Amino acid sequence: MSQKSAVVRIKVKPGRGNEVIAAFEGAREHVAGEAGTLLYTLHRSAADEDVFFVTEIYADQDALDAHMTGPGMAALAGIADAVEEGGVDLQFAVPVVSVKG
Repeated sequence: MSQKSAVVRIKVKPGRGNEVIAAFEGAREHVAGEAGTLLYTLHRSAADEDVFFVTEIYADQDALDAHMTGPGMAALAGIADAVEEGGVDLQFAVPVVSVKG
């Protein structure tokens, strides 16, 4: 099976970014324990502190499915109130060129 990836853009309500960071910190241990999760990084936009990006790479579809239903995602459920309505754009993809990782 081929690797799978996800790229997520999250727009939060003004001033609520630290809640998102704290939630991802809280999910870190869970995600680190996912055998098939190869990369999982939260980025904060340099242009807008209320915009975040998440880049994710999984060994295969089974690993992505396990992540989506696992405790790491459950730990992030608490950020829903901080996110603007319609503020999540989740795109699934297939990595085609990678230099490291």
